[in-house]
Amino acid sequence: MNRIGLTNTAITIPSPLSVGDIEALVAQFGTPPNYTEFESDGTMVARGSASTWRDELQSLASARLLSPAGDIVLNPSEASITFKSSARYPTDFAMVNHQINHDWELGTNIHPHLHWWQTSVATPNWMIEYRWQKQGSAKTTGWTPIPWSSNFVVWTAGTLNQITEFPPIVPPVGYGEVSDILQFLIYRDVTNVNFLFAGAEVGPVDQDAVNFDSHIETDTLGSRTEYTK
Repeated sequence: MNRIGLTNTAITIPSPLSVGDIEALVAQFGTPPNYTEFESDGTMVARGSASTWRDELQSLASARLLSPAGDIVLNPSEASITFKSSARYPTDFAMVNHQINHDWELGTNIHPHLHWWQTSVATPNWMIEYRWQKQGSAKTTGWTPIPWSSNFVVWTAGTLNQITEFPPIVPPVGYGEVSDILQFLIYRDVTNVNFLFAGAEVGPVDQDAVNFDSHIETDTLGSRTEYTK
């Protein structure tokens, strides 16, 4: 297979070239192990740190809610949902599903996070439960709980657009090549029923959330075929 190698100083092209040679060329941009490659069929693949990031998006204003006593409610005027200080685990939660996009770099971690409006210094006891549905495999029935891990910025005053991150989700053994589904239940465990936090929230106040999404690492523009990477 012929190859065009691009460097900082020159382009090296095999000579002489025929039509067949041109069709078989593989072009690399960058320095291994971090580079972008165009394979002989024209597919672009990012290697190493040339990979990029994108969001799997879910507006919470359109999410399904389960809250028998109305402790999590839609806030239409703000296009958000309000997690009240009275919210409890496991009765009150929002439900969202993410289908992992075809451009996902297979085997890399999934990074879920919550966008919300922080109005006080204390971060609520945000937690999620998730389960990974592998396409072509039996349904995953159990949920895995994880508490929030860090905030993107530090609140000082007013109403802050905050991003609260959760620990990365490691793909399970046997994950599908494309189109696996991640299911999430989003909770505010005010009284620390799960014992995942230092304790119950102190002086909790109502807080609104607007989006729940996951960052994924990508290495192609999509999948090579409809159902295979």
